[in-house]
Amino acid sequence: MTGAGKTFVGLEAARETLGDGGRVVVLVPTTELQEQWFRTLVETFPDADVGRLGGGRSDELTDCHVLVALVQSASRRTLRSQATDLVVADECHRYGTPVYADALEPGFGRRLGLTATFEREDDGVEQLLVPYFGPVVFHLWYDRALADGVIAPFDIALVGVRLTGLEQQAYDNAADRMEQVGRSLQHVHGIPREPHGQFLKTLNRLAQSPADPASRAARAYLAPMSERRRLLAASRNKIDVLAALEPVVRTAQGALVFTQTKESAESAATVFEDAGIPAAALYSGLDRDERRGRMDAFRERTSQLLAAPRVLDEGVDVPEADLAVIVAGSRSRRQLVQRLGRVLRPKTDGRHARLVLLFASGTVEDPTLFPDSPLMSVLPHGRRRGDFTVPQDTRTLLDFLGAASGNRADPSLVVEPTSSCPLAAEQPPELEPNHAPREVRTPRKKAAAGARKARSADAESVQIAPAPDADAEEVELEEDEADLADEPAVPAAASGSFEWDEEESLALQKARKDAELATSTDAVRAYLKLIGRVALLTAEQEVDLARRVEAGLYAAHKLADTDAKFTPTMRRDLNWVVRDGERAKTHLLEANLRLVVSLAKRYTGRGMAFLDLIQEGNLGLIRAVEKFDYTKGVKFSTYATWWIRQAITRAMADQARTIRIPVHMVEVINKLGRIRRELLQEHGREPTAEELAVEMDLTPAAVLEIKAYARAPWSLDELLELDLELPVLVDATSDPGSEHAGWIQWGRDVLGFVHQREAKILSLRHGLGGGEPQTLDEIGQVYGVTRERIRQIESKALARLQQKLEGDGSWREPIAASANSRPIFDNQSDLASSPGARELRVQDRGLSSLKLSR
Repeated sequence: MTGAGKTFVGLEAARETLGDGGRVVVLVPTTELQEQWFRTLVETFPDADVGRLGGGRSDELTDCHVLVALVQSASRRTLRSQATDLVVADECHRYGTPVYADALEPGFGRRLGLTATFEREDDGVEQLLVPYFGPVVFHLWYDRALADGVIAPFDIALVGVRLTGLEQQAYDNAADRMEQVGRSLQHVHGIPREPHGQFLKTLNRLAQSPADPASRAARAYLAPMSERRRLLAASRNKIDVLAALEPVVRTAQGALVFTQTKESAESAATVFEDAGIPAAALYSGLDRDERRGRMDAFRERTSQLLAAPRVLDEGVDVPEADLAVIVAGSRSRRQLVQRLGRVLRPKTDGRHARLVLLFASGTVEDPTLFPDSPLMSVLPHGRRRGDFTVPQDTRTLLDFLGAASGNRADPSLVVEPTSSCPLAAEQPPELEPNHAPREVRTPRKKAAAGARKARSADAESVQIAPAPDADAEEVELEEDEADLADEPAVPAAASGSFEWDEEESLALQKARKDAELATSTDAVRAYLKLIGRVALLTAEQEVDLARRVEAGLYAAHKLADTDAKFTPTMRRDLNWVVRDGERAKTHLLEANLRLVVSLAKRYTGRGMAFLDLIQEGNLGLIRAVEKFDYTKGVKFSTYATWWIRQAITRAMADQARTIRIPVHMVEVINKLGRIRRELLQEHGREPTAEELAVEMDLTPAAVLEIKAYARAPWSLDELLELDLELPVLVDATSDPGSEHAGWIQWGRDVLGFVHQREAKILSLRHGLGGGEPQTLDEIGQVYGVTRERIRQIESKALARLQQKLEGDGSWREPIAASANSRPIFDNQSDLASSPGARELRVQDRGLSSLKLSR
């Protein structure tokens, strides 16, 4: 159980191991737990060297006495343990998957697993945990914890609410759809619906296997299940109950509200903030500093209430609180134990804890419909239990929770713990007649329908292997992406911000997103939905596909040989190999499209649309598939990353800016920006041009020139503040014809400073004569010289023009007027409408546009 002090058990085991000369490894699944263990170990063993693995650290066990390691990092590294060493696996129930189990090295002679809930729905306990740790040697439950004073006494209030008319209609529709699809699954596909837990696990497996004929039906069942649970999590009447609990929260010594969605967590916090109670929502979408700040505010009581979807359930050191409200729970025993444990710590003044469970009556949330609910094993140990229906029992509920006197409830309401488990147990005399347990006021027909719908329990009864948490090095990517792996990750695109329990099915997540995106017109979300249908590949599958691609390319090469003679059978076989290679190439591409999305997210906000970045990255992915050599022993994703990044960065250099900057200059600008940030952090101020020049081994003038290149152009249509004074770039009342003629004459005057061949090369290079700018190679072919010679001529001409334009203003006297009397352009309108002329206009008759296009 949570809150029983299992950390102290681990510390005592570590003390004994260190005393015997051994070393200790503490495995944790999250960075929050890593920080908590690190602080505790440093305080407990001040003379020991405590190191960390993961979270930006890479300490070795051989270099310290105690190593606190993220399980993801430990699973990828050999810790070189010995028989005298101890491994402490915190939250060890999460290690019942092959991914996490890799961290459980056999070299540790001493092994200790700590968890509040040592059970899983899969076979991870029997197959992985028990063989490694052995059977459970100590089990602490509420009866002994209360007797030993390990936890505080607690009251439980079960509060039923009615769904609104529209909510009830949506709930019934979802239940009917589940019933229809369920019958189809049973009678058409032969999938038995009982036991229900096994039925859901089967659907989970089918939903992730698109090739299975029953896959579509499985998702069709899980989608309304997800919609139904989402509806229950955001019921309007539950929010009204929260508002009614305002006097209880105001007098509480810290209150926690557990929800299922980020939106409902924020709504709960807003309810109490509107009532003048400091409150905050806590969820995974916040950055680490913001989450820590809100937690510290709650710890210091500058915030009275925290509302959270799931982030407080496990692995977080929650400050003391004596009131917990579960707005939307699940039938998960682990979740219930974890949440109740957040308020069960012994109180310094002897206060008791209070748990309020809100549920929609007559739905799958209603505990009266589930005699085997995990709640039933906890109820007998409560100090008191009350059953209420709101709004009619609101006053009674507030009295039960001690609204008038804080935690001190009316003595007349105090009852002894019930001796039996069912909710219909004999009513305590102290609660009669005004505080009678709530009855489910449901007609017989309605009750039967509710029981039938209740058999379609939510996905809490499905346990799947959790996706490994990201190392701290990957945290930002995971949070910007979200998780393409958890949600996976497609975090940024998923709406609803649903917080899923570890037990819940990945297929449910997919089904919910399918339902949300079905009517979406957002191209990004539609694309993410589409690419998410293809499963990720294992290393063996990548090699197999790469071999087929290679075979297809070879067969195509053979068929392209016009001199080769093939029999009809051989030609047919070669054609089949070609087609199979194309199918393998398509499969390899589609399975890695999510990699492109995760990389493209890093380049958003730099002048190109997100979908354009993805498309350019897909071109790099295609190139990677064609060039991949599986014999090198490298994962395809590692190899493809470089091609994808190259394609995106080159596309940004060519397309992101209105005035193109050459790729090599983009790299110089990026380097300058990186050095500027480093010097800013070092000196606490903006670095000067001289300081930047020293670091880049350039002159200050060159640094200023690079900064000028990096400036973004201003749009003439940009909205400006009314009091902002800027020079007029374009006179809206001027005559376009005379303006064009003026620019034509100015273009002639400028190019008159160079010889005719140089002027022609500049016009071709920068598109000043109409048409698109040409490359050095293309111009070299026109003049019959190399691209290097064209580059030299261009550089010389630009230098001459720059010198003249920056001189004393005598630029209106061409140096070769007689030689340049012939027009450079075929007609005057070509110059006026050319891209280069428009650039020159915006640059206020400067030469920078020509130089930027080099």
